[in-house]
Amino acid sequence: MVNSKRKFCSHECYIKNRFWSKEGATQLVDALMVGEDIVIPQWLKEKLKERL
Repeated sequence: MVNSKRKFCSHECYIKNRFWSKEGATQLVDALMVGEDIVIPQWLKEKLKERL
């Protein structure tokens, strides 16, 4: 059964979005530096939009 109002693809994605850590931020920057495809947490997207 699929919930069309579901915001996250999995519980793991929810936890990562809700409780993003400093270590996660470091991994994000490292991935960006080497050109990897990444998933940016929703809260970070919102913060970046506020600053632009």
